[in-house]
Amino acid sequence: MIRRPGAGAASMVGNVLWFLLAGAWIAIAHVLPGLILCLTIVGIPLGLGNFKLAAVAIAPLGKEIVSTSDPRAALGAISF
Repeated sequence: MIRRPGAGAASMVGNVLWFLLAGAWIAIAHVLPGLILCLTIVGIPLGLGNFKLAAVAIAPLGKEIVSTSDPRAALGAISF
């Protein structure tokens, strides 16, 4: 995920509202199963995937999903 260059104050306000109304709960809903999955060797990759989704759930507005082959991903990516 990279930050969208055109995202302004509206996405920041939207992210605050999102976090207060739904983002925190969704992030918790990803972290708890992620911890449980990381208790087994087979579940570690799935647990790490849940942690990545929790980070995205906290503030999704103003970001763009790009492929890892996209050159923009190397410049301003949030590493997951």
